[in-house]
Amino acid sequence: MDPKSIQSLARSWNPSALTDAELNAYWDRLLALCRERFGQMLKVEGLLLLIGLQEVQQIELFDRSIPKERKMDLMHVGMCTVLEPAGYYVRQPNDAEGWPHWDLAQPLPHMDILQQGRLLRYALVRYFSDWIAASYQESVES
Repeated sequence: MDPKSIQSLARSWNPSALTDAELNAYWDRLLALCRERFGQMLKVEGLLLLIGLQEVQQIELFDRSIPKERKMDLMHVGMCTVLEPAGYYVRQPNDAEGWPHWDLAQPLPHMDILQQGRLLRYALVRYFSDWIAASYQESVES
């Protein structure tokens, strides 16, 4: 895969720009990078949790004993973050505790489970596109 093609994902929201084979290749690369970095296989929920932690940037939340309700809040932050570029959410100022908030700009269209999965994989690959592109560049340089 060409690192330049994945970097172009960050410039616009266009899920249909990638074939299923391209999206699956980038998705597999992202999962491999996560496994290499974190020592375990992450699923969509784990990636959304990581994004939520990144966006909230509250170091005390990096404790492994995050309550389930807080994890759900963090995954919601991750979901809004990755779907904001598509115009589904509009970010609002952080609250007094430093947590970001979003308003729903437009409802998500009705999708079957496969379409939902593809949309989320696309959004996550797009969010991590710089990391994925850098990994391709490193493998070319080695």
